[in-house]
Amino acid sequence: MAEPSTNDGPKTLIVGWIGLGSMGNAMAQRIQRQLTAQSSPEPLRYWNRTISRGQALKELNGKACGSIEQLVSESDVVFISVSFLYI
Repeated sequence: MAEPSTNDGPKTLIVGWIGLGSMGNAMAQRIQRQLTAQSSPEPLRYWNRTISRGQALKELNGKACGSIEQLVSESDVVFISVSFLYI
C-alpha cells in the first residue's frame, strides 16, 4: 500500500493505540517494532487506563499520551483494543 503523499513528499502516518491488555499490548509492541525497523520518525502513540501497562512500549520508544483526546489529535489512524463488560 502506498503512503499518502503531500507536496513535500511521502507523509509519515502517525499511529495511535488505545487499550493495552494482553492482546492489545502485544499488537502495539509489534507495530512499534516495525515503525522502528522502518526508521519512522514518529513513534506509536498509546493510551491505557493503567499507564504502567505501557512500560514495554515506552522501552521501545513508544509515546505515552496523557489522554484519549491527546492521542486522537496527534494520530492519523487509531486502533482500539478494549473489552466490553455486559451486565
